[in-house]
Amino acid sequence: MKRLLIALLLHLVLYIGAVAQQPQVHNFSSQEYHGATQNWSIMQAPSNRMFFGNNEGLMVFDGDRWITHYVSNYSPVRAICLDERTNWVYVGASNEFGYFETDTEQHKATYHSLIGLLPQEHRSFGEIWNVFRADKDLIFQSKTDIFVYDPERKNMKVCDNGMRHECAALIGDKVVMAGRSGVFTLQGTTLKALPGTEPMQGLIARAILPFGKKMLFVTNDNGIFVYDGQETKPYELPISN
Repeated sequence: MKRLLIALLLHLVLYIGAVAQQPQVHNFSSQEYHGATQNWSIMQAPSNRMFFGNNEGLMVFDGDRWITHYVSNYSPVRAICLDERTNWVYVGASNEFGYFETDTEQHKATYHSLIGLLPQEHRSFGEIWNVFRADKDLIFQSKTDIFVYDPERKNMKVCDNGMRHECAALIGDKVVMAGRSGVFTLQGTTLKALPGTEPMQGLIARAILPFGKKMLFVTNDNGIFVYDGQETKPYELPISN
């Protein structure tokens, strides 16, 4: 009996130790966070607050409660970018983008639309899929347009390049964009072709990822390519076959 008791206690100790090493996962349903079922982007603030781009708007979770903030036209928030210097949250939505000025103590957020800074002919751009902080500027990217906002001067510039942007990413301090025309970096309001990425022309890239000092281009139908700063080659993986 004594040996059995010792064996059971040892088993219990080992079980508790194993469970303690496993990450604790809590799944939140849409009924719990009081939002839509589709979330497009996630970001964590230094304060550990979590921000979610949701079909309802910008959702904020402080570890205790959920709060949803809405953009001016109540459209889905696709992209978010936290400016840690001001504690403002820049967001991209449907024919709408701007920023939330947040008050962490009062759990309030005031939305400021930036659409008024655009010429009338550039206000129907569809969805903003990415928002990046690049140096002092904020970059808002849709499939057809790129908007460059200077928060210090409060002015907006339009990069009208005539190409369709399939995807974009902030790699280091560079905004890299890809489309059927190839891969480009944003310099000011001009897209410059990235030397050595000619094999990407005509392909549809779905993701641009950092890969050490290199980049990975994940395409729709042609596998993965690796770019080393000079040339682009297929990146072979067992799953590619």
